Order: sequence, then structure tokens, then C-alpha cells
Amino acid sequence: MSHQPTTLDQLKTTASNTATSLTNTLNKETNPDYNPNNDPENFSKDGMGNKFKKGDMKDALNEAALVHRKSGEEEEGKGVVGKVLEYIPGFKSTTQQKGEEERERVEKEKEGRETPPRRPEHDVQVEQFLRGQYHSKNGEGMPDGGK
Repeated sequence: MSHQPTTLDQLKTTASNTATSLTNTLNKETNPDYNPNNDPENFSKDGMGNKFKKGDMKDALNEAALVHRKSGEEEEGKGVVGKVLEYIPGFKSTTQQKGEEERERVEKEKEGRETPPRRPEHDVQVEQFLRGQYHSKNGEGMPDGGK
């Protein structure tokens, strides 16, 4: 058996919630002591935790910013030329070409890793320089672990 409510139960719940909301709204309007600025249902918090009145200018600005941000994420990184080039069959964008070149370079590096890495040509001179610097500071030679 499914634990989801049936369509009839969903309709009953929706009708009940609507009736409760309508009753609360009517009671607020007929109550002379009702102040909408003190009603917590008329306020909300934005993503930063700031309170604002629903339907206020800040609410409209927040909504517009969220809609703009969501639409921008979908097209991020694409200029007008990139968007147009997507519709040309057989044309690869520069980012796709760069991605393929990068993959080829990584594959070539993997093939070359079967042998151990070689010491650079200038490694001996660097080693001699470092030993000389160590000796000039301490008066003793650098410990030679390999010899």
C-alpha cells in the first residue's frame, strides 16, 4: 500500500487550509486592534537573515535578483558569439577544442609515466651550489645521505 494521500484527501486538506486562511484574514480585518505591521505573517527573512515586509520594494528586488541569478547560471560563460556558434552544425567552440587538447596532453603524460622521472640536466650544479651554501653557513659539509 502506498502511504501517499489520495486525491480526495489532498482536496480536503487544500479546502481546509483555504478556509482557515480565509477565516484568519477576515478576523484580522474586522478586528479594530489589528495592526498589520505587528503581524509576523506579513514579514519574511531574506537569505542574509534580514527581515522585510512581504510585497515591499525589498521583496520585489530580492525576487528579481534571484530570477536574474538563476537565468545567469544557465548561460554562464557563454558570450553572444558562443551562443550563436552552438547552432552551427559541425563547429566546435574554442572551449571544446581546448578541452580536447587538454585531454590529449594528459593522455600523453600518462603514457610517459611508465618510466621513472629523469633528473634535470642542471641538478648536479644546483646540488653543488646548495652544498657550498650550507658549508659557508655552518663550517661543515652538508650531510651526504646518498654517498
